[in-house]
Amino acid sequence: MPRKMILVGLVAILLFGAFPAFGERPPQAPDLAVGIIPFTRTEAVLNCHVEQLINNLLDIHGVRVTLIDASIEVPAAFTAHPNLDFVVTGALTAGETPTVFAKVFARGNTSPRTEDGACDAIAASVARKLTDNHAAGEVLATREASAKTRLGSDPDDFHSLMTLGLLNIYKGRWDEAFPFIEHAVKIKPDDLQAQLNLALCYKQRNDHENWLLHLTNAEKINPDEDGVLIALGNYYADTGDQQRAVSYYERAEKFGLNNDVAHWNLAVVYSKMQNVDQALTNLEAIPTTSLYYTEAQPWAAQLTEGKRLGDIAKQKEAAPRKSVWALLGLPEQVAILFVGVALVLCLVPYFGGKKFYNFDVPPAPPRLRGALKLLGPVAFLAVIAMFPPVWRDTTAAIQNSPPSASPSVIEASRSTSSAKYLR
Repeated sequence: MPRKMILVGLVAILLFGAFPAFGERPPQAPDLAVGIIPFTRTEAVLNCHVEQLINNLLDIHGVRVTLIDASIEVPAAFTAHPNLDFVVTGALTAGETPTVFAKVFARGNTSPRTEDGACDAIAASVARKLTDNHAAGEVLATREASAKTRLGSDPDDFHSLMTLGLLNIYKGRWDEAFPFIEHAVKIKPDDLQAQLNLALCYKQRNDHENWLLHLTNAEKINPDEDGVLIALGNYYADTGDQQRAVSYYERAEKFGLNNDVAHWNLAVVYSKMQNVDQALTNLEAIPTTSLYYTEAQPWAAQLTEGKRLGDIAKQKEAAPRKSVWALLGLPEQVAILFVGVALVLCLVPYFGGKKFYNFDVPPAPPRLRGALKLLGPVAFLAVIAMFPPVWRDTTAAIQNSPPSASPSVIEASRSTSSAKYLR
């Protein structure tokens, strides 16, 4: 009898402990796999990290994302990755604001769904298209509804506040996210993600004082968390303290998983500091598996070309000065001829028709002699002024310099550390 009771008890524990009631079970994300082929770009730096934005939005749905080499075509991507349900690719074109042309291919369908628009809007639209008609979209909607229901009965439920705050942040709705994250920080001020995301909300509001305050709070919780270190580096880069920004990015690169973000941001700051060599070193350190790799390569090429032209300009500045005659490339005999003519123009008003040493000065009419009293010395001085070596030729470097790019720093991916609030 005791054995039967023990057995029944164990079964009950397994049934009710390991498998909660169906109404209490958290929704599980179904299997959905998406490949991203890096978008082509018409210019080196367009400040639109559309691939990373799409990846972040898909991540909160529990979608498995695979970065595919840029050289691989869409059919080959499906062949090489049999698990993929969709492949996303496209192009970015320059303009006042970058325009994204996105293509979404479904397995077995060679005709993609396409659309174009601004960077953030297209990323959100692509993520929506991939998940709305899939169970992954229903799962996320269920998570959101469950969080709202829990807050209805318990307004101080920390997990639900973070869930709704982060969902709004990932969708770019910072104003809607703010009250949830702010309330979460009041309930649990020692939570790193709550402090970090509240700091980023204040960043969107251009409130520098509270932006730094909550970043500092997050750093006190974990001084080696790479997301916090990168966010602090971005604060100092934004406020003009480039050297301090470098120190935070270097710490993030040492301790964190977001090495590609740290290297990208270091390249941005070093380029602003005119340290092209360090900028190139950090761009080269971005791995091929990074979503920022395809942006780093053309920017590195642009910086290299700018450095080459700058070196040419420096060499010309350091080169010996040349006279106007040398710059014009005229023979010495022509220069002597000009000097002789100018000298004659000076002598005609005074020695016209007379002998000046061994030189017979030609005569001139009275009116011309009067004019040459003024013009002759001017012409002579102008010719003589062309002899001193005072000029350098730097026009080629100035004319051929490429337009300066203005890349921006980026925040670290927080998908892993935020996952516990979205699963």
